[in-house]
Amino acid sequence: MQHSQQIQFTFIDLFSGIGSFHYSFKQLGGECVLACDIDSDANSTYILNYGVLPYENIFDLPMEQIPYSDLLCAGFPCQAFSNIGLKKAWKDARSQVFFPVLDILKNKKIPCILFENVEGLMNLKKGQELRQILTSLKDLNYECFWKVLNCSDYGIPQNRKRLFIVGFHESILQKKSPRPHQFEFPPKTNLKYSLSEILNKNFNQKIARTIRVGGRNSPLNDRHNWDGYTLFPSQTEYRLSIQDCILLQNFKTSFQLCGCQTSQYKQLGNTIPTNLSFVLGEQIIKYLDNIKYFQTKRKKFRKSNPQIQYRAYLRSNHGEFGEYMIKAQLLCFQNQYIRTPFGDIKRLENAPNQLIQNKKLTLFKLYQLSDSELVHCFTKSNILKSKSLSKADVFINDRGVSIKTQNNPAIINHTHRQNFLRVLEYLNLNIQTLDLCISEYHRLRQNNHIGEDIFNSNPLSPFKKYKSYFTPILKYFLFYGSGRSISNHSAESILFVKSQSKGSIGQIFRYSPHNWYWFSNSQQFIDKIWDYLIFSLRDKGLNYEKKNCDSQKILEPWVQQYKSGKTQILKKKGCLHVRLHSSFTMDLENYKFLDQCF
Repeated sequence: MQHSQQIQFTFIDLFSGIGSFHYSFKQLGGECVLACDIDSDANSTYILNYGVLPYENIFDLPMEQIPYSDLLCAGFPCQAFSNIGLKKAWKDARSQVFFPVLDILKNKKIPCILFENVEGLMNLKKGQELRQILTSLKDLNYECFWKVLNCSDYGIPQNRKRLFIVGFHESILQKKSPRPHQFEFPPKTNLKYSLSEILNKNFNQKIARTIRVGGRNSPLNDRHNWDGYTLFPSQTEYRLSIQDCILLQNFKTSFQLCGCQTSQYKQLGNTIPTNLSFVLGEQIIKYLDNIKYFQTKRKKFRKSNPQIQYRAYLRSNHGEFGEYMIKAQLLCFQNQYIRTPFGDIKRLENAPNQLIQNKKLTLFKLYQLSDSELVHCFTKSNILKSKSLSKADVFINDRGVSIKTQNNPAIINHTHRQNFLRVLEYLNLNIQTLDLCISEYHRLRQNNHIGEDIFNSNPLSPFKKYKSYFTPILKYFLFYGSGRSISNHSAESILFVKSQSKGSIGQIFRYSPHNWYWFSNSQQFIDKIWDYLIFSLRDKGLNYEKKNCDSQKILEPWVQQYKSGKTQILKKKGCLHVRLHSSFTMDLENYKFLDQCF
């Protein structure tokens, strides 16, 4: 639905699992403001794919920290109502988590709700348990609609029936009866692929059985078997892989799960197929739009949300902290079997023979640590910055990687002409071209055509037309050395991290993996950044007055005096500084780190 994709809305994701609702709602314009789940591996998966830290226990969720939201979705635990389970319903401890949800609705009056559970809930005790749920919601002034939907009726070949309850708070509904707009569940669609087509195998059935938590590796003729099939014409047995299940639950092939194999199958068995969460999301947004909720009624629900407080350590040490956090997350990748463009991480080092290791660290544990616990974790895991001279910030399977984490990261850092002569001699390049560019830079600045910074996309930029000249220079500073010397250990690729500067409750990461971008070689990175470079001449690192006469003569062609913007004091500027403009992060989808693992 094209119109709904343009509408921005917020949602709370309770019993979030691996985030089927999040996966779909994000595509429809939604922003998750809170998530919660008891499964630590599922929470790591949520962090990895969405950059949101779920709360672990709904009973410990502070009511005052639950933010305003347009929609609350909850796939509350189904084992108590399942046909495969013991059908204990409300006597099962796992079903008790429904009552904190009612407390949230009572206190927050969320405008719209979407609940999911197994088909068995509808008939359990002749429908008594479902009626109890609907009555509880009616008492909280929600008008509800419910229906059983099957995954195979919406394009994906899996026989997976789920009960969905959609509710709207009476305060957003029109008072007229009958109402001019009634909520309608999504109409069925044709099957897009057969089981054989989606898995590229030859099976004797068109639609897969329900992916479940238990029963894996049961005999083919056992009633608990769900993952075993017979291939034709070979008549050989075939078991669904993790990747097969990901496809049958309609996640993209690059979607990754954290944890051991057993845990990954469990996460997939508990989730909702995203084709169902997507079509339901479409219908809900369409309905809210039809009743003019977004245009008028939403305003009275809107309140200021709790604002997260960034850690003091993070605020004062952005670049260094970011590098440590990225290394810690790479360590979690190694522990939790997460694939990378380097394959499975077998060896992680600060520098050659400086192992980073901590076998108990997971993504969910990492983001729950306090300031002091983080520092202890970095120290214990040998994550703190290496003392060796290296352009590579981390070594993954013996391959050096340079990490760029900050907004506007420096590529060439305050380097004067004397140091540049050493670099150009190493690269076998002349200084005249660079002198010419800087002379033109000074002319433009003195005539007030530019300020201290000049964006390389600016038609006036004297550097832009010399890309072939600057390419080996940029490669050198990115991968091999500085103005003072060549590094002991070079880098061969770039891990660029888009820094997330703000977020709502739950989104506390500036350096979460879904914001990582990987460039496998220097030329690829330089081609991408060229138009986003900012060139400037600065005073930092120059120390002109402290140099001897010979050094001053070498520096002099680049040195000019300019008034400081703050103090109006004249300062000699003569160090070339090149950094990336923040708009560089706008067009990087094809370079997603985790998408390049396949």
